[in-house]
Amino acid sequence: MTQTAISPTGPYLAVTFDDHYIDDWFDAADIFRAHGARVTFYAYGFPHVPQKAITKFYGLIGQGHEIGCHTSSHINAVETAEKIGLENYVKSEIVECINGMRIFGFTPPSFSYPYSKRSAELDAAIIPYFTTIRARADTFAEAMTWEQTKPLIKSRNADLVRADGATLRTADDVVHELRLAAQGQRSMAIDAHGISDKDDAGYHHITRRGLDYILWNARRLGFVFVTASEFIGAAR
Repeated sequence: MTQTAISPTGPYLAVTFDDHYIDDWFDAADIFRAHGARVTFYAYGFPHVPQKAITKFYGLIGQGHEIGCHTSSHINAVETAEKIGLENYVKSEIVECINGMRIFGFTPPSFSYPYSKRSAELDAAIIPYFTTIRARADTFAEAMTWEQTKPLIKSRNADLVRADGATLRTADDVVHELRLAAQGQRSMAIDAHGISDKDDAGYHHITRRGLDYILWNARRLGFVFVTASEFIGAAR
């Protein structure tokens, strides 16, 4: 796949979102635009996605954002591959998702694992279909030590509010990690789910104010925003 040319500055930051919170994502376009951030949205459920959502995905792509694959049915990859076999998992969850997205003219260049459940065997089977695949780093140290020239991206979670309304972390926690990465000229990726100011949203999310604050600080710290498929090769 052809990657967009990236300015040889940095460090780089890939901002990513998972699942199917298209209304939240689309409504946050003004925040992304204000900071010049092009981000990646990993969606699942194709081709069974409402036309209203498809229209919003077109709108996000038109603004320079990326739509990635998040499987067909959002099931645990490790458990399912063990149950039905690796080849059948790839066929039903990866190939079907890609084909479902292509019906609407989307060619997903990147992939993220549901629940970040992965294995080296799964990586090897899935990587040929994408430029990058994304999982999650459980610790900041892990996010700072994985080999950033490989197709596997390990992101740090930036959800601030849990599905039950409890606090997961603060925006300052996320900015602190960005600051440490910037000091070492280390590129990063972060992931979240919905974008909402409602504590009772019913799903993990980052607040609009928190998102704005994190992106503002990322720019101030010198990060260059890239999509997930641009990350490998740009990062150093």
